Amino acid sequence: PWRLAVSANGDLLVAENSTKFPASKPHHQVKRFDASGKRLKSHGKPEGRGDGEYVATDFRGLTEIESDPAGGFIVTEGNHTP
Repeated sequence: PWRLAVSANGDLLVAENSTKFPASKPHHQVKRFDASGKRLKSHGKPEGRGDGEYVATDFRGLTEIESDPAGGFIVTEGNHTP
């Protein structure tokens, strides 16, 4: 995990950014877990968004995550944003 956030209903949001750890396999996802630790959903492709066409549902270089009041989340990305 790179960054964590907790939603209003208690779900844990985990932002993964393995580019910060060069020896690891690329991994750029947001995962949602309930309070018991059960994974509810993964957002984005594990390998992240590649060069070329921007795909809004995939991530690359996640730097921060925060929950929003509607139960979703907002992320920021590093130098790989359009």
